[in-house]
Amino acid sequence: MTQKHSVYEFLIAGALAAGASFAPAFAMGPTDAELKQESATYQSAVADIKAKNYQAGIDKLMGIYNGTGGDADTLNELGYAHRMLGQYDDSLRFYKEALQLDPDHREAHEYLGELYLQTNKPDDARAELATLTKLCGKCEEQEDLAEAIEHWKPAKTGN
Repeated sequence: MTQKHSVYEFLIAGALAAGASFAPAFAMGPTDAELKQESATYQSAVADIKAKNYQAGIDKLMGIYNGTGGDADTLNELGYAHRMLGQYDDSLRFYKEALQLDPDHREAHEYLGELYLQTNKPDDARAELATLTKLCGKCEEQEDLAEAIEHWKPAKTGN
């Protein structure tokens, strides 16, 4: 009985120590006001991107990214806007960051596949299509990427 008691005490002490070590990190997170501002900024950025004001959208999203690192949706939108501006290296980086945070982010898989087509990597695009098929069967993102692959023609490389 004494041995069990000391194990419980050890576990409780460890849990308290772990909780105490997380407190400063939690206290440094964004406030409710900051989260509301990010949401308004995010919505404004998405509206800019839909209106094809890609750089304005990027500028707003980078404020979120630099403030909190963003979430998978923010990173996906950054990837999309950079891709639309032909900034493929940045686009790839943001799509991959989005998928690190959310490996099942269907839109990021679709857009990454489209990026691969734009950069003459159809095999990589097909791999993204296979991932989407596993994730959602025939969902909108899967069907859009399948259609893009079906109609893909290699981009001229300028050689």
